[in-house]
Amino acid sequence: MKKTVLILLFLLLMVTKTATMANYQDELIDIAEFAATENLPVKDWSVTIREQIDVERAANIRTQLKKEGLKESKTDKKNSQNYLLRDRRNFKDLNVYYKVIVHSGKAELIAVLEGQTWTQDIKQSYVNKITTINDEFFTNKAQTFACLSVSDDAIIDSDYFFKDLTKTFNIQHENKQFDNTKNSAHKFIFYGYTPLWTQKINLGKSKLNIQVAVTENATGHLTYTIGTPILINEY
Repeated sequence: MKKTVLILLFLLLMVTKTATMANYQDELIDIAEFAATENLPVKDWSVTIREQIDVERAANIRTQLKKEGLKESKTDKKNSQNYLLRDRRNFKDLNVYYKVIVHSGKAELIAVLEGQTWTQDIKQSYVNKITTINDEFFTNKAQTFACLSVSDDAIIDSDYFFKDLTKTFNIQHENKQFDNTKNSAHKFIFYGYTPLWTQKINLGKSKLNIQVAVTENATGHLTYTIGTPILINEY
């Protein structure tokens, strides 16, 4: 009887965990699903989580990560000590690393997840890892920045892309900043606000939480780099 109860409890836990993973949704997944509906191949993506923490907690996190087998490297800068810990464990096409920056008696923890493609298997690995990272190391005060780049193999006007983007995410407060620099690959940057995501930046009477950089290669093909709430990576 006891064995039967234990088996039932185990199965219940497995079903609950699977359901939680199936229901997980965030900004990166929203963007990736939009790219899939537009039939645009993913070039790369990244999610950066960062939070200010105290120095003692930073030291404890570094100790924990090293006990889990992560190798640490240290870089001393003029006003800070920077620690880098790379997670070498085998995640499906997923790179994970942590940065701990200690400066003037304060510390910042940064976790980065990144990849070059996006599939259902990668999505599952991403969901598993990001939920673990958030549960173990971050609070609701953390900031999360998501970024995903897609390539457009067809030489078409970007108006179609932005029409679908605006409709899908109900984007408001739209604005474009054009790059008039000679021979620049950057065409323009699109800014806007979607009520679908909680993070936002207040800009007076308007709000911002989605940013898209459009670049063009020599053959006229476009790359769209979509970020939220702003782009913090080079593009």
